[in-house]
Amino acid sequence: MISIEDFQQIRSNEHLVVLDTNVLLELYRQPANISLDVINALKKIQNRIYIPRQVYDEYLKHFHKICGDEKKI
Repeated sequence: MISIEDFQQIRSNEHLVVLDTNVLLELYRQPANISLDVINALKKIQNRIYIPRQVYDEYLKHFHKICGDEKKI
């Protein structure tokens, strides 16, 4: 997990943030409050987020497994 200081530095710069599949899927494994905090943080830098096509494809491939696991809990 990224520290608050690191996130503030990223937010203040013009870096491109590339998300991978695990970042997206991990949102479903975390408690709702943590997931919402991450989503809100990502919204602040949304114009600099890049999600590669392969990440999108992997997300679609594995999304049902994660959501299916959550329903069993």
